[in-house]
Amino acid sequence: MKHLAIDLGAESGRVVVGEPHDDGMHMHEVHRFANGGVQAGKHVHWDALGLWREIKHGMRAAATQYGQIDTIGICTWGVDYALLDERDELMSNPITYRDHRTDGMLERAMAEIGRETIFNHTGIQFMAINTLYQLMAERAQNPQGLARAKRFVMMPDLFHLWLTGEAINEYTNASTTQLLDMRTGQWRGALLDAIDVPRSLFLPPTLPGARLGKLRRTVADETGLHGAEVIAVGTHDTASAVAAANIFASAAQGNEAYISSGTWSLVGVTRAEPVITPQALQFNMTNEGGVNGTIRLLKNVMGLWLIQQCRAEWARAGQSLSYEALAAMAAASTCASAIDATDGRLLNPASMIQMVQTMCDETRQAVPQTVADIARCVFNSLAATCASVLREIEAVTGEQIDRVRVIGGGSKNALLNSLMAQASGKPVLAGAVEATALGNLWVQARQR
Repeated sequence: MKHLAIDLGAESGRVVVGEPHDDGMHMHEVHRFANGGVQAGKHVHWDALGLWREIKHGMRAAATQYGQIDTIGICTWGVDYALLDERDELMSNPITYRDHRTDGMLERAMAEIGRETIFNHTGIQFMAINTLYQLMAERAQNPQGLARAKRFVMMPDLFHLWLTGEAINEYTNASTTQLLDMRTGQWRGALLDAIDVPRSLFLPPTLPGARLGKLRRTVADETGLHGAEVIAVGTHDTASAVAAANIFASAAQGNEAYISSGTWSLVGVTRAEPVITPQALQFNMTNEGGVNGTIRLLKNVMGLWLIQQCRAEWARAGQSLSYEALAAMAAASTCASAIDATDGRLLNPASMIQMVQTMCDETRQAVPQTVADIARCVFNSLAATCASVLREIEAVTGEQIDRVRVIGGGSKNALLNSLMAQASGKPVLAGAVEATALGNLWVQARQR
C-alpha cells in the first residue's frame, strides 16, 4: 500500500509518500514548496490557487516516482476558512489569520457575549486569530459577501472539495474555530446566532478516518493518480502531529507532554475529555479535537515565527543568515533576557526585532542589540514560555508531567531543546521531525 500526505504549513508545504512496513512508516518526500501570506489591497491573503497548483505538482511527482497511490490525506493550519457560493465556487481568496481585520473583535465579543460564556460553550483559548473573530470581522466589513455565501469550509476542506467534489467540515480543524461545542463535537448554534452568521453555512463535523471518495476524474487525469481515495485525516496539522507523537508515547511509561515546534509552538497533553474549568479559563488553555476521539489540551506559544520574522528583517538589511547559523550564534551569546511568547503583539508587528526589544525594555531587562543576542532572547523566550505552560497544564490537570517530546521542524534545534529542558526541569526528547506527515499517513493506513 502507498499513501500520500499533503502537509501545508504557514511557511511551507510538502507532499510525502508513505509505505507501511513492519518496522514503521517509510516516508519519501516528493515535493516541497514555499507558502506565505500575500498582501493584496487592504488584506493579507493565502494564495489558494497557487497552493492547489503545488498540490497537483506533488501528486504528479508521486505518480511518476511511485505509480499507484492508494489513499490521499491533507492537513493544514487551523482557524482560516473560505466562503463558497451556491455552486460551491470559491468567492474570494481566503484571508490569513495574521491580517489585521480582526483588530478589536475579541474585545467586542467578550463585551457582547462574555468571556465565561464563550469558554463554557467551546473550551477554546482566546486568540484574536480565531475563526469566531474572523467571522465577526466578515460580518462587519463584508456583509454583502457573507449574505451571498452558501457554504463555510476550512482550508483543508477547500482542497477536499477540489480533490473530490465533496464539501465537508472536518472535526479537528473545525475545533480550532471557537465555534464548536467540545463536549458534543457539534457547532454551537447559539454562538453563531450571537455573531449573526447563518447556521446553514456549516455542515455536521466529519470525524478523522472518514472516506471522502475517489479523486475527480479531471484531477485523476491531470495527476495520473487514477483510483486514489481521499481520506479525511486529522486535518489540523497539530492533530496529525500529536497523533504521531502518541505512537511514540504509547510505548513509554509515565505522563508525556508534547511540544509541536514550528511556526507555532503548541504545548499540551492528550486527554480523553475536555477540561473546561475556571482554572483552564484563567490560564487561557484550549481543548481541541484530536484523532481517535481524543482531546488536545494545549496552549499556543508564538513559536519559530519570531525567529523567522527577525531573519527576514536581517535579510532585507543585507544580512542573509541560515537558521543553523542563527542557532550557533545564539548558543555563543550570554544574553539572559526573555519575553512572554504568548503576547498578542508578536502576532504580526511592523518590526519583530523592535517588538522584542520593546518588550525587554518594558520588563526592565537588558535590551538585545546584536543578531546573536536577539536570536538568543527569542530562544530563551520560547523555552521559558513553554516551561510556564507545562506548569499550568500540571495545575489544570492535577497530574505531573514526566517528560516532554518535541516534534516538528523545531525538534532539530538542539539549543532550543536544551533551553526547554533547563527551563522546565524535565527530560526533553526530540522527534519526529515530520510528525504532521507521519500522523497524516498513519490515519490513512488505519483505514485500509
